Amino acid sequence: MPLSRAVLERQLKQAELSLADRVKALKGAGKAEETYSLDPVWRSASAACASIRRRLVAVAAVEANDAEVARRKLEPKPEPAKEEAKPAKSEKAKAEKSKAAAKPEEQKSKKEKAKPAKAE
Repeated sequence: MPLSRAVLERQLKQAELSLADRVKALKGAGKAEETYSLDPVWRSASAACASIRRRLVAVAAVEANDAEVARRKLEPKPEPAKEEAKPAKSEKAKAEKSKAAAKPEEQKSKKEKAKPAKAE
């Protein structure tokens, strides 16, 4: 549930106000600060504050990433290294390649001839 920084900061202020109101009520009731965590309303308000703070940290990370992307888009792109044109293969090289491809077939047929047939 991504929200803008302004919205999250407003929500954080509201959550902190509700937490402060609960602390004020607990102090009025004579509770010690160590026992605040036993109050379910205080725990809920405290958890809401913590959750919003975590979301603000995530928003900061996204903003930093967006700034980096914008910076990289403005940078000039490096020129790719140009490769020299390769000379066309000669007819001789093509003929040698076709001969090399035919050799494994010839070797296979020689091996089959060399094996004696099994006698049953």
